[in-house]
Amino acid sequence: VFCGPDGLTPASDVLYLNDGLEEGFCFSDMGESWGIRETGPYFGLGVLAVDFDDDGDPDIYVANDSQPNLLLRNHGQGHRQRFIDVAVEAGVAHSADGRNQAGMGVASSDCDGDGDLDLLVTNFSHDYNALYRNRGDGTFSE
Repeated sequence: VFCGPDGLTPASDVLYLNDGLEEGFCFSDMGESWGIRETGPYFGLGVLAVDFDDDGDPDIYVANDSQPNLLLRNHGQGHRQRFIDVAVEAGVAHSADGRNQAGMGVASSDCDGDGDLDLLVTNFSHDYNALYRNRGDGTFSE
């Protein structure tokens, strides 16, 4: 049985990089050096890595329960990545009326057929799901 945020301790997000070794599995924790750990602690229950700004590198969206969601824009190259939370500026941190929602899941596709990736966030229980349409300029509309 999985408990809600009242039964959990919030934690900072982590990011593990596959080191690509030929034998076995080996991962390095890149969260702190790439800026991921600066974003918490939260209750991150849904995560998606997609190139939302169409610049060739993956950005990360984290759906948080009862706290602002995160859109971590990637500002790096290769192993010199740097993620910066731009969710408030992009319009995906809160609901359209400025409330924190109960983010549980996240998916992305080009819902409106304009060539850029939109974002669907599912929320818990009596909270409505949110479809954020990518405007193509780094911002979204709900």
